[in-house]
Amino acid sequence: MRRLPFLALAPPLLLLGACRSRAVYSISVDTSRMEEVDSGTAGGTLDVNTGGSVLSRTIEVSRPRRREVAGLVEVQFDLHNRSSRENRFDYRFEWADATGMRIDTAASHWTPVVLGGQETLPLAATAPQFDAVRCTLKVRFSR
Repeated sequence: MRRLPFLALAPPLLLLGACRSRAVYSISVDTSRMEEVDSGTAGGTLDVNTGGSVLSRTIEVSRPRRREVAGLVEVQFDLHNRSSRENRFDYRFEWADATGMRIDTAASHWTPVVLGGQETLPLAATAPQFDAVRCTLKVRFSR
């Protein structure tokens, strides 16, 4: 008889786990408006949209940086695990041109990363073509 209350809680707990894994934390930066910065200086502003409160409490994306490399825009962000325990995340960069059209590349796939407690990792991407002006970094919990 004691198993019945546990079985009644199992579906909601499974649903909570599924919701957590689908949350996406999105950082959008219009790279045409970011100032050129050297590698030790933060610049620009972050437009942060959180896909889930658990994820936004666990992960922090900060220090947007931009520079030109061979005529292409390169951006870099710091991904910080606020938790004291190890967490697994996936991230990807998406690029768009001045009209807002998405530029698909081979690098537009989800990349897994494991961050230890309180660990910070710089993530960088280079624009796939010269007219790419907007970069979006998306982060989610790994499944």
